[in-house]
Amino acid sequence: IDTPGIDTPGKFSGAAQSGLEQSSVVVFLIDASKGLQTRDREIFDAVKKLGKPTIVAVNKIDTLKGGEDGDQLATEIAVSLGEAGVIPISGQNGTNVAEDLIPAIIEASPEAALVIGRELPVYRREAGQRIIRNSTLLSIAAGLEPIPLVDIPILLGTQIRLVLRIAALYGE
Repeated sequence: IDTPGIDTPGKFSGAAQSGLEQSSVVVFLIDASKGLQTRDREIFDAVKKLGKPTIVAVNKIDTLKGGEDGDQLATEIAVSLGEAGVIPISGQNGTNVAEDLIPAIIEASPEAALVIGRELPVYRREAGQRIIRNSTLLSIAAGLEPIPLVDIPILLGTQIRLVLRIAALYGE
């Protein structure tokens, strides 16, 4: 969500609300040149209420003046929002996008991992690892307390889904 595109803090337009409901992960952008504003905090609180994985990124760190540091600003915003892992980025020159932002999106959502891995081959391995890790956790959860005739279909379904997702990741 690019916060300047929201008209009323905490209230989303129909298109924005629909997009948020359909998304598997939310990337919340804060303008570094303006810093964290009250409006940003209100919108962030509304987004968190949706229960979607949310990644906070501070964009435009390349525009900071007077020796300000993007990492320092990101840390200050993280403390203010009570959100760990705020990522300083520059959309214009690509700073920290490939190194930090895309891996964070992959880690936050298996659905996003599948799409990113398919569209950006450089991230296929990382996306595949995320998909496999998710399937492993589901299998472990099903196997912790085996229930006769119930756990086998769950395990088989998890394994079939894993194979299909890996095939989709590689375009097969």
